[in-house]
Amino acid sequence: MEGRIAMALERIGKGIEALKASPVEGAGPDAEGMQKDLEEERAAREAAEKAQNAQRQRIVQFKRWVKGLKEEIAQRDREIARLKAVNTELRVTSRALRGANAEGLGNALLINKAMEAELDALNSLRDSDRSELDTIIREIETLVDLRENKEDA
Repeated sequence: MEGRIAMALERIGKGIEALKASPVEGAGPDAEGMQKDLEEERAAREAAEKAQNAQRQRIVQFKRWVKGLKEEIAQRDREIARLKAVNTELRVTSRALRGANAEGLGNALLINKAMEAELDALNSLRDSDRSELDTIIREIETLVDLRENKEDA
């Protein structure tokens, strides 16, 4: 589209120059019309360039947003892996504690280890929830920024 506009502007400019160089009788109104067409084409070209620049900015913002999402997904994967490991440890410790209790042995070390595993699981869950809330807040901020940019444009 820009190429077509540029070619049209070039043709109009050449036509105006030709008319100025060798004025023809009765060509005055046509020259004015061509000048008007040239100005309209220039305005259309400027509008197309502004729209293209705005589109490029939106693409850059979108790429940043996608990059942020990828980083958040990686962070979530790490949190899930940690949570799985902590829960596995909690299950193993709980089985050992149940076995000790079934035998009538009150093992303080197993009780302490089970409590630590449970606290780790709760802390991991809390961290995961906090991370999820941070993600939601960032997404809301991104949407607000995009809306403000759209309204400004």
